[in-house]
Amino acid sequence: MHEHDHEHEHVDVFALRDEDGKEHFFVLLAEIEDSGNNYWVCENVEFDESSNEITSEGDIYLFRSYEDEDGSQMLDSVSEEELQRVSKIWEQMSNEVFLDEELDEEELEEDYEDEEQ
Repeated sequence: MHEHDHEHEHVDVFALRDEDGKEHFFVLLAEIEDSGNNYWVCENVEFDESSNEITSEGDIYLFRSYEDEDGSQMLDSVSEEELQRVSKIWEQMSNEVFLDEELDEEELEEDYEDEEQ
């Protein structure tokens, strides 16, 4: 697992190898529990290991997360049904966060306007 500071936020970048041995880097966006399973919503990123910087962002992926018998974190692909179901939950979560951010911005603007008066 790699660590990276991005815009003063702590972001963990981790790598997965595909069947051809190529490394793909991801950032964990959210953990979702549904139907007794844990899921990771991850964003595929381009990561420069020499500078520890994310150089670009990519697609969003969903993995089923579990611990193996040794306690190691494991990720697995999901079925189409899981993808549809958990994607709806992620969409609702994202909309709630977006709405919360909009409300916070409106409150800041109102506070600023009140101070000016």
